[in-house]
Amino acid sequence: MSTQDVANAFGVSKNTVHVWRRRYTDFPNPVAIVAPYVFIYDSDQVRAWHTDHSKDFKQFGRPKGGRTSHIVKVHRLNSDAGVRYQAACSTCDWRGDERASEGVARRDASKHRREAVTA
Repeated sequence: MSTQDVANAFGVSKNTVHVWRRRYTDFPNPVAIVAPYVFIYDSDQVRAWHTDHSKDFKQFGRPKGGRTSHIVKVHRLNSDAGVRYQAACSTCDWRGDERASEGVARRDASKHRREAVTA
């Protein structure tokens, strides 16, 4: 089971698997390294480890789609009224109000992320 396979099995990114490997000392060691940063794991060991640590991940309230949160970015809009900013979510096609301040648009984005995880 490669790093990508582990990521797909648990609905996370490959980077998250690498973070688990560094953060948790009891994360299973790879059974083979086929290239730099290409690790092969024993699937039974990884699944057992994830089962033991599943309570650590439940606090994040991952949505069923496997994404850990909504992907929200702030875009700069140039219009006749001047420069405006708008937060937009690529996960659910949500768009915030156009704002004069980038900081206010970032607050809209943060609020949407929090509300989307708890929904």
